[in-house]
Amino acid sequence: MKLKFLPKKDKSFSIKITKAGWIYIIITILLGVAGANTGNNLVYLISSAFLAFMGISGIIAKINLSKLDINLEPEKEIFAGFPAVLNISVINNKKFFPSFLINVYLDNKYITFPLVNKSDKEERTINIIFEKRGINKIKDIKICSVFPFNFFERCIKLNKEIEVLVFPKPEKYSFYTGTSKKSKNKKDIQKSSSIKSYEGEIAGFSKYYKGVPLKYISWKHYAKTGKLIIKEFMEDSDIPVIIDLDEIKTSNIEKKLSFATYLVLTNFRNKKPVGLKAGKVFIKPSLDYKTRHKILRELALYDIN
Repeated sequence: MKLKFLPKKDKSFSIKITKAGWIYIIITILLGVAGANTGNNLVYLISSAFLAFMGISGIIAKINLSKLDINLEPEKEIFAGFPAVLNISVINNKKFFPSFLINVYLDNKYITFPLVNKSDKEERTINIIFEKRGINKIKDIKICSVFPFNFFERCIKLNKEIEVLVFPKPEKYSFYTGTSKKSKNKKDIQKSSSIKSYEGEIAGFSKYYKGVPLKYISWKHYAKTGKLIIKEFMEDSDIPVIIDLDEIKTSNIEKKLSFATYLVLTNFRNKKPVGLKAGKVFIKPSLDYKTRHKILRELALYDIN
Protein backbone atom coordinates (compact mmCIF):
# COMPACT_ATOMS: atom_id res chain seq x y z
CA MET A 1 0.00 0.00 0.00
CA LYS A 2 1.54 3.31 -1.09
CA LEU A 3 0.65 6.42 0.86
CA LYS A 4 1.30 9.90 -0.49
CA PHE A 5 0.75 12.97 1.59
CA LEU A 6 1.96 16.54 2.30
CA PRO A 7 -1.03 18.78 1.52
CA LYS A 8 -0.20 22.32 2.63
CA LYS A 9 -2.98 22.49 5.19
CA ASP A 10 -1.51 19.47 6.97
CA LYS A 11 1.96 20.95 7.48
CA SER A 12 3.47 22.99 10.32
CA PHE A 13 6.97 24.44 10.55
CA SER A 14 9.41 24.65 13.44
CA ILE A 15 13.00 25.75 14.04
CA LYS A 16 15.35 24.38 16.67
CA ILE A 17 18.67 26.05 17.47
CA THR A 18 21.60 23.63 17.56
CA LYS A 19 24.61 23.87 19.89
CA ALA A 20 26.67 25.38 17.07
CA GLY A 21 23.84 27.83 16.42
CA TRP A 22 23.80 29.04 20.03
CA ILE A 23 27.54 29.64 19.91
CA TYR A 24 27.16 31.56 16.65
CA ILE A 25 24.32 33.72 18.05
CA ILE A 26 26.24 34.53 21.25
CA ILE A 27 29.32 35.54 19.24
CA THR A 28 27.18 37.74 16.98
CA ILE A 29 25.58 39.46 19.98
CA LEU A 30 28.96 40.04 21.65
CA LEU A 31 30.33 41.53 18.44
CA GLY A 32 27.33 43.85 18.20
CA VAL A 33 27.76 44.98 21.82
CA ALA A 34 31.50 45.47 21.30
CA GLY A 35 30.88 47.50 18.18
CA ALA A 36 28.38 49.76 19.97
CA ASN A 37 30.73 50.32 22.93
CA THR A 38 33.92 50.92 20.97
CA GLY A 39 32.57 52.58 17.85
CA ASN A 40 34.96 50.48 15.80
CA ASN A 41 33.69 50.26 12.21
CA LEU A 42 35.53 47.00 11.57
CA VAL A 43 33.67 45.31 14.44
CA TYR A 44 30.42 46.70 13.01
CA LEU A 45 31.24 45.20 9.61
CA ILE A 46 32.08 41.80 11.13
CA SER A 47 28.87 41.83 13.16
CA SER A 48 26.86 42.77 10.06
CA ALA A 49 28.54 39.99 8.09
CA PHE A 50 27.57 37.48 10.78
CA LEU A 51 23.95 38.64 10.66
CA ALA A 52 23.92 38.51 6.84
CA PHE A 53 25.46 35.04 6.95
CA MET A 54 22.65 33.91 9.29
CA GLY A 55 19.99 35.44 7.03
CA ILE A 56 21.42 33.79 3.91
CA SER A 57 21.51 30.42 5.69
CA GLY A 58 17.79 30.82 6.51
CA ILE A 59 16.91 31.47 2.86
CA ILE A 60 18.98 28.48 1.66
CA ALA A 61 17.44 26.24 4.34
CA LYS A 62 13.92 27.25 3.33
CA ILE A 63 14.63 26.45 -0.32
CA ASN A 64 16.25 23.17 0.72
CA LEU A 65 13.04 21.96 2.43
CA SER A 66 10.58 23.35 -0.11
CA LYS A 67 8.62 21.24 -2.60
CA LEU A 68 9.40 17.89 -1.01
CA ASP A 69 6.96 14.99 -1.05
CA ILE A 70 7.10 11.66 0.76
CA ASN A 71 5.87 8.20 -0.17
CA LEU A 72 5.57 5.62 2.59
CA GLU A 73 5.14 2.01 1.49
CA PRO A 74 4.89 -0.68 4.22
CA GLU A 75 5.59 -4.29 3.31
CA LYS A 76 2.48 -6.34 2.60
CA GLU A 77 2.57 -8.47 5.74
CA ILE A 78 3.61 -6.99 9.09
CA PHE A 79 3.56 -9.08 12.27
CA ALA A 80 3.59 -7.83 15.84
CA GLY A 81 6.94 -8.13 17.58
CA PHE A 82 8.91 -8.52 14.35
CA PRO A 83 10.83 -5.77 12.51
CA ALA A 84 8.67 -4.32 9.75
CA VAL A 85 10.34 -2.87 6.68
CA LEU A 86 8.97 0.49 5.55
CA ASN A 87 10.09 1.88 2.21
CA ILE A 88 10.42 5.66 2.32
CA SER A 89 10.81 7.81 -0.78
CA VAL A 90 11.65 11.51 -0.72
CA ILE A 91 10.65 13.27 -3.95
CA ASN A 92 12.24 16.60 -4.85
CA ASN A 93 9.86 18.59 -7.06
CA LYS A 94 12.23 21.55 -7.40
CA LYS A 95 13.38 22.17 -10.98
CA PHE A 96 16.65 23.93 -10.22
CA PHE A 97 17.89 23.04 -6.71
CA PRO A 98 18.77 19.72 -5.05
CA SER A 99 18.04 19.05 -1.38
CA PHE A 100 20.74 18.07 1.10
CA LEU A 101 20.84 16.28 4.48
CA ILE A 102 17.14 15.47 4.67
CA ASN A 103 16.08 13.56 7.81
CA VAL A 104 12.69 11.83 7.83
CA TYR A 105 11.41 11.14 11.36
CA LEU A 106 8.80 8.45 12.09
CA ASP A 107 7.95 8.63 15.77
CA ASN A 108 11.31 8.19 17.52
CA LYS A 109 13.23 6.79 14.56
CA TYR A 110 14.70 8.62 11.61
CA ILE A 111 16.52 7.99 8.35
CA THR A 112 18.86 10.34 6.50
CA PHE A 113 18.85 11.19 2.80
CA PRO A 114 22.23 12.86 2.10
CA LEU A 115 21.21 14.13 -1.35
CA VAL A 116 17.98 14.29 -3.34
CA ASN A 117 18.65 15.68 -6.81
CA LYS A 118 16.36 18.17 -8.53
CA SER A 119 13.26 16.60 -10.14
CA ASP A 120 14.31 13.23 -8.72
CA LYS A 121 13.59 10.91 -5.80
CA GLU A 122 15.62 8.84 -3.36
CA GLU A 123 14.51 5.67 -1.61
CA ARG A 124 15.55 4.19 1.72
CA THR A 125 14.21 1.54 4.08
CA ILE A 126 13.70 1.70 7.83
CA ASN A 127 12.81 -1.03 10.33
CA ILE A 128 10.05 -0.40 12.85
CA ILE A 129 8.69 -2.88 15.40
CA PHE A 130 4.97 -2.76 16.20
CA GLU A 131 4.22 -4.42 19.53
CA LYS A 132 0.43 -4.77 19.17
CA ARG A 133 -1.77 -6.36 16.53
CA GLY A 134 -4.52 -4.44 14.79
CA ILE A 135 -4.40 -0.93 13.36
CA ASN A 136 -1.20 0.81 14.46
CA LYS A 137 -0.69 4.51 13.88
CA ILE A 138 2.55 6.23 12.97
CA LYS A 139 2.50 9.74 14.41
CA ASP A 140 4.93 12.66 14.58
CA ILE A 141 6.08 12.43 10.97
CA LYS A 142 8.62 15.16 10.26
CA ILE A 143 11.04 16.22 7.53
CA CYS A 144 14.06 18.01 9.01
CA SER A 145 17.40 19.37 7.88
CA VAL A 146 20.37 21.21 9.43
CA PHE A 147 21.61 22.31 6.01
CA PRO A 148 23.52 24.49 5.22
CA PHE A 149 25.58 25.36 8.34
CA ASN A 150 24.19 23.22 11.16
CA PHE A 151 23.14 26.35 13.08
CA PHE A 152 19.43 25.55 12.99
CA GLU A 153 17.37 22.42 12.50
CA ARG A 154 14.33 23.34 10.45
CA CYS A 155 11.45 20.87 10.35
CA ILE A 156 8.18 20.37 8.51
CA LYS A 157 5.78 18.41 10.70
CA LEU A 158 3.01 16.50 8.97
CA ASN A 159 -0.14 16.73 11.06
CA LYS A 160 -1.34 13.37 9.88
CA GLU A 161 -1.45 9.79 11.14
CA ILE A 162 -0.52 6.84 8.94
CA GLU A 163 -2.41 3.63 9.71
CA VAL A 164 -0.66 0.27 9.33
CA LEU A 165 -2.38 -3.10 9.70
CA VAL A 166 -0.36 -5.41 11.95
CA PHE A 167 -1.07 -9.15 12.14
CA PRO A 168 -0.76 -11.14 15.40
CA LYS A 169 2.66 -12.39 16.39
CA PRO A 170 3.07 -16.02 15.20
CA GLU A 171 3.81 -18.42 18.03
CA LYS A 172 4.62 -22.05 17.43
CA TYR A 173 1.74 -24.35 18.22
CA SER A 174 1.48 -28.12 18.17
CA PHE A 175 -1.89 -29.17 16.84
CA TYR A 176 -1.06 -32.74 17.86
CA THR A 177 -1.06 -31.82 21.54
CA GLY A 178 -3.29 -28.77 21.52
CA THR A 179 -0.66 -26.80 23.43
CA SER A 180 2.21 -24.45 22.86
CA LYS A 181 5.52 -26.15 22.31
CA LYS A 182 6.70 -24.59 25.58
CA SER A 183 4.07 -26.47 27.60
CA LYS A 184 5.42 -29.51 29.46
CA ASN A 185 2.30 -30.41 31.43
CA LYS A 186 1.34 -33.97 30.50
CA LYS A 187 -2.26 -33.28 31.45
CA ASP A 188 -2.41 -30.79 28.59
CA ILE A 189 -1.56 -33.48 26.05
CA GLN A 190 -4.74 -34.38 24.26
CA LYS A 191 -6.09 -34.75 20.77
CA SER A 192 -6.57 -31.32 19.26
CA SER A 193 -9.60 -30.23 17.29
CA SER A 194 -8.21 -26.76 16.60
CA ILE A 195 -7.60 -27.85 13.02
CA LYS A 196 -10.37 -29.72 11.27
CA SER A 197 -9.39 -31.41 8.03
CA TYR A 198 -10.04 -34.46 5.92
CA GLU A 199 -6.59 -35.85 6.57
CA GLY A 200 -6.64 -39.60 7.01
CA GLU A 201 -8.86 -40.65 4.10
CA ILE A 202 -7.86 -44.23 3.28
CA ALA A 203 -6.74 -44.92 -0.29
CA GLY A 204 -5.93 -48.65 0.22
CA PHE A 205 -4.04 -51.27 2.20
CA SER A 206 -0.59 -52.87 1.99
CA LYS A 207 1.45 -55.49 3.81
CA TYR A 208 2.98 -54.65 7.17
CA TYR A 209 6.71 -54.02 7.37
CA LYS A 210 8.95 -53.47 10.37
CA GLY A 211 9.16 -49.93 11.71
CA VAL A 212 5.67 -48.76 10.74
CA PRO A 213 3.97 -46.85 13.62
CA LEU A 214 1.14 -48.75 15.26
CA LYS A 215 -1.40 -46.02 14.44
CA TYR A 216 -1.18 -46.94 10.76
CA ILE A 217 -2.11 -50.59 11.34
CA SER A 218 -5.68 -51.62 10.50
CA TRP A 219 -6.69 -53.34 13.73
CA LYS A 220 -10.16 -54.21 12.40
CA HIS A 221 -8.55 -56.16 9.59
CA TYR A 222 -6.22 -57.83 12.08
CA ALA A 223 -9.18 -58.86 14.26
CA LYS A 224 -10.83 -60.53 11.27
CA THR A 225 -7.85 -62.18 9.56
CA GLY A 226 -5.06 -62.23 12.12
CA LYS A 227 -2.77 -60.50 9.62
CA LEU A 228 -1.12 -57.12 10.05
CA ILE A 229 -2.20 -54.72 7.29
CA ILE A 230 -1.10 -51.10 6.87
CA LYS A 231 -3.57 -48.36 6.00
CA GLU A 232 -2.41 -46.20 3.08
CA PHE A 233 -3.66 -42.64 3.02
CA MET A 234 -4.35 -40.29 0.17
CA GLU A 235 -1.85 -37.57 -0.65
CA ASP A 236 -2.76 -34.77 1.73
CA SER A 237 -1.09 -31.77 0.03
CA ASP A 238 -4.45 -30.50 -1.25
CA ILE A 239 -6.49 -31.44 1.81
CA PRO A 240 -8.27 -28.33 3.15
CA VAL A 241 -7.60 -27.18 6.70
CA ILE A 242 -10.06 -25.13 8.77
CA ILE A 243 -8.68 -23.36 11.82
CA ASP A 244 -11.34 -23.01 14.52
CA LEU A 245 -10.44 -20.40 17.14
CA ASP A 246 -12.90 -21.82 19.64
CA GLU A 247 -11.07 -25.14 19.60
CA ILE A 248 -7.57 -23.83 20.31
CA LYS A 249 -6.86 -24.83 23.90
CA THR A 250 -5.99 -21.60 25.66
CA SER A 251 -8.00 -18.96 27.49
CA ASN A 252 -5.59 -16.15 26.54
CA ILE A 253 -7.08 -14.50 23.45
CA GLU A 254 -3.73 -13.06 22.30
CA LYS A 255 -2.07 -16.48 22.59
CA LYS A 256 -4.98 -18.03 20.73
CA LEU A 257 -4.56 -15.57 17.85
CA SER A 258 -0.77 -16.06 17.84
CA PHE A 259 -1.23 -19.83 17.59
CA ALA A 260 -3.82 -19.42 14.82
CA THR A 261 -1.49 -17.12 12.88
CA TYR A 262 1.30 -19.68 13.12
CA LEU A 263 -1.03 -22.40 11.83
CA VAL A 264 -2.16 -20.21 8.93
CA LEU A 265 1.40 -19.48 7.84
CA THR A 266 2.58 -23.06 8.29
CA ASN A 267 -0.24 -24.61 6.29
CA PHE A 268 0.00 -22.07 3.49
CA ARG A 269 3.73 -22.78 3.36
CA ASN A 270 2.89 -26.49 3.03
CA LYS A 271 0.54 -25.72 0.11
CA LYS A 272 -2.61 -26.67 2.03
CA PRO A 273 -5.84 -24.72 1.46
CA VAL A 274 -6.63 -22.89 4.71
CA GLY A 275 -9.92 -21.58 6.06
CA LEU A 276 -10.96 -19.92 9.31
CA LYS A 277 -13.83 -20.18 11.76
CA ALA A 278 -13.88 -17.31 14.26
CA GLY A 279 -17.22 -16.96 16.03
CA LYS A 280 -19.80 -16.15 13.35
CA VAL A 281 -17.11 -15.53 10.74
CA PHE A 282 -16.32 -18.36 8.36
CA ILE A 283 -13.78 -18.11 5.55
CA LYS A 284 -13.70 -20.97 3.07
CA PRO A 285 -10.39 -22.82 2.62
CA SER A 286 -8.28 -21.66 -0.29
CA LEU A 287 -4.66 -21.38 -1.40
CA ASP A 288 -5.31 -17.95 -2.88
CA TYR A 289 -3.21 -15.08 -1.48
CA LYS A 290 -6.35 -12.95 -1.05
CA THR A 291 -7.77 -15.62 1.27
CA ARG A 292 -4.53 -15.73 3.25
CA HIS A 293 -4.61 -11.95 3.67
CA LYS A 294 -8.31 -12.01 4.56
CA ILE A 295 -7.70 -14.61 7.29
CA LEU A 296 -4.73 -12.74 8.73
CA ARG A 297 -6.71 -9.49 8.66
CA GLU A 298 -9.58 -11.17 10.53
CA LEU A 299 -7.14 -12.41 13.16
CA ALA A 300 -5.52 -8.97 13.44
CA LEU A 301 -8.84 -7.21 14.03
CA TYR A 302 -10.51 -9.97 16.05
CA ASP A 303 -12.34 -8.72 19.16
CA ILE A 304 -11.05 -5.15 18.76
CA ASN A 305 -13.65 -2.47 19.49
